[in-house]
Amino acid sequence: MASIEHRPDQDGMRAVVVLSVILGQLESPFTTQGYIGIDVFFVISGCLIPKTVSREMDAGSFSLLWFYERRNRRIFPALFATILAACIAGWFSLPPSDYAEFSESGWWAAASVSKIFYRLQD
Repeated sequence: MASIEHRPDQDGMRAVVVLSVILGQLESPFTTQGYIGIDVFFVISGCLIPKTVSREMDAGSFSLLWFYERRNRRIFPALFATILAACIAGWFSLPPSDYAEFSESGWWAAASVSKIFYRLQD
């Protein structure tokens, strides 16, 4: 597998992105546009992912299955921790009828198909 050089500038951009999303969620007066941080995150990913795929294809080592396996190893631990924390918080803060629907959405999110769940709710 081709390695990618470490880019401290991208680490800095990621830190700014995370901070802007957190401040946006807290409704901080410093930023009310937390979603912009998410857009920037996708721009960073949009620069890194094609570069990685291109290098691996040039080296003859690209595998779509391996690509998704690596991606899932990075994303799923945080996803599952977030779902678990949200379900615990929801247990204490939501009425039972709302919690039932909320927890169902957690299963869809764990399967990475929450957009389908929300579309079916319309």
